[in-house]
Amino acid sequence: MLPDASTESLAAFLAAYVEPSLTVVTAGWQPYKGTLAGTYIHKRYVAPVSSPMSLFPAYIARPSLLDRWQLSTYQGAV
Repeated sequence: MLPDASTESLAAFLAAYVEPSLTVVTAGWQPYKGTLAGTYIHKRYVAPVSSPMSLFPAYIARPSLLDRWQLSTYQGAV
């Protein structure tokens, strides 16, 4: 666990637990870029998000929308 989100904390963690020249896959957060340069092979993965609904599968999002509709329309009387 990192104490904070600083580049120094990340660099110390990597030096302690990850061997140099390995491939490190990270999110698109910018501080990773400078920390990993030169020592590790860095591959960024940024998940494509086309809409907020794509973050949740339909089987989670739709019941939630139904609950909201029932509460707003029937005000909890259902």
